[in-house]
Amino acid sequence: MHETLYLGLDAHTRTCVLAAIDQSGERVSATEFSTSESGLIHEVTRLQGQFKYLALEESSLAGWVAGVLRPHVTHLIVCNPFHNALISQSNRKDDFTDSYKLARLLRLDELTSVYHTDEDHRIDFKMAVQQYLSFVEHLKRLNLQLRAKYHQAGIFNMTGTKVLSKRTRDLYLNE
Repeated sequence: MHETLYLGLDAHTRTCVLAAIDQSGERVSATEFSTSESGLIHEVTRLQGQFKYLALEESSLAGWVAGVLRPHVTHLIVCNPFHNALISQSNRKDDFTDSYKLARLLRLDELTSVYHTDEDHRIDFKMAVQQYLSFVEHLKRLNLQLRAKYHQAGIFNMTGTKVLSKRTRDLYLNE
């Protein structure tokens, strides 16, 4: 059993790679497994260490993975992938190498963390806001497409949002 383990997790929708190094930087293990709650927990808990520190890069899965694994490790950090030049700018890109590099950077305390809450209501609120912003951007694109259709029909004297409403649309179409 190791006193301290540093874990690097490269998480994807189908598979994950978990690499572990000890306090001296020696490689302990690396495992590829299917991405699931039970798989994540199993792979982290099977590693024998008194203290387990885990790092994973920010992604669409990061919040979920952090929520699943936080109770099973001493400390968990979600890091900013743009600040990990050792990984992002490397010529050698594969999941095993990336996960070992994450573990190494964690051991050296060279990762920039990204805030992730473990409070469910804040997670739900963040997801609702992100979806709202997505809808607003989609609506903007649709409005621009509608204006482009008017331009194709030779209608150029559009101002404001009147052209976008059902009530006043007929005024423009009958020109």
